[in-house]
Amino acid sequence: MTETSGRPIRLVIVDDHALFRQGLVTLLDAAHGLDVCAEGATGDEAVDLAARFTPDALLLDVDLPGPPAQTTVRTLGRGAPGTAIVIVTVHDDPVLRRQLLAAGATAYVTKAVGIEQLVTDIHLAVRKHRARPTGTAVEPPAPVSGVLSPREHEVMRLVAMAMGNAAIAERLSISEGTVKRHTSSIYAKLGAVSRIDATRKAQLLGLV
Repeated sequence: MTETSGRPIRLVIVDDHALFRQGLVTLLDAAHGLDVCAEGATGDEAVDLAARFTPDALLLDVDLPGPPAQTTVRTLGRGAPGTAIVIVTVHDDPVLRRQLLAAGATAYVTKAVGIEQLVTDIHLAVRKHRARPTGTAVEPPAPVSGVLSPREHEVMRLVAMAMGNAAIAERLSISEGTVKRHTSSIYAKLGAVSRIDATRKAQLLGLV
């Protein structure tokens, strides 16, 4: 399957796991209608390669060295507006999905899918991106959940520093009970199940 232009979809693949990335390059480059033109391993490389090759689609992992994924997506949207950004990640996380799509990603795909489904998703993402009116503004993330209050940001930052509830309470001059209420709210908003999980998700979202 090729696009209506008659030429293959040009792809850039960015993932810091070399074995996975190289395997994906081989599989997708062999798929009918796709042409992998470059590969990278960091968020900064994603931005550079998008500018150099102006691909139709860029496959982007979330856990990359460099800026948070949301920042990279927004930078790509400004510098390569003609490129569909397809997130390919191990994280089947609705909060992360919503935040990255709101930041400007065209599609969000987990690494659990098979290669045929991924090829289909790439074609669909390119078509969807091309159908988007030029200059369409990206909607900001919905404030319903996944967005922390100023105080929750403070608590989350200290949680990410591996501080316990008592230490956080002393640092912020609040009670331990208040710290517990804030952490419970943070877990709910981030869809986290532990302090480590909350820290990881906050880092992925660029919150800490």
